[in-house]
Amino acid sequence: MKTIKTLSIFILALLGLAGIISVFSEGFIPFLYIAFGFLFLYYLVVYLGLTFLYRKDNVFLKYVLITLFCMPLAWALFNPTGLFEFLLQGVDVNFQ
Repeated sequence: MKTIKTLSIFILALLGLAGIISVFSEGFIPFLYIAFGFLFLYYLVVYLGLTFLYRKDNVFLKYVLITLFCMPLAWALFNPTGLFEFLLQGVDVNFQ
């Protein structure tokens, strides 16, 4: 579980840095700040869940938190366009 907590801190740092960079860039990139912000909040909630709710005797909660941690990563791996369309609803995103 320590590995998942370390990875979530790393992902939080990357998303925070990417969000700050996207705010100060020009063109289309600032729209991505919305997606980075949603993902940052999601992983912050997962990290807080890992920190405060995890108990060694509760195996079910451990698997739920690991599943919640891996879902956006798997979604971004298999269908990145669908993930950004979900996060940026109302903004026309065409990666082609």
